[in-house]
Amino acid sequence: MGKRKRISSIKIKEKNIKKYFLVKNVRISPKKIIFIKNIIKGKNLLYVINIIDNYISIKISKIFKNLILSVISNYKIKKKNYKFFYINNVIIGSSGMVKRFRYASQGRYHKIRKRLSNIKLEINKNK
Repeated sequence: MGKRKRISSIKIKEKNIKKYFLVKNVRISPKKIIFIKNIIKGKNLLYVINIIDNYISIKISKIFKNLILSVISNYKIKKKNYKFFYINNVIIGSSGMVKRFRYASQGRYHKIRKRLSNIKLEINKNK
């Protein structure tokens, strides 16, 4: 590969950089996370932190806030300008289940499934 071709391929890769940040085994069901997913998708990182601080007061908002703050600190260490990065996509998956049971009458029991989830943020420079 020639020098000119290599430089142009690097520029193309830098434009379309998609970074993924993960949180695994969060003790909240994936169904409850979808509420915040729809709010923050396609927004700026700083704007999302502002929304979470001022308007959303559920348990998952603290996890998203910590995740986004870690993304910002990673970009600060690399000395990149994090103000222009957007949340391109939020991928939510189930990771496992903690199984319990509750005793019921007449010697029976009912299963309780405490679901765990994985959160994957896709960060991109363009919207």
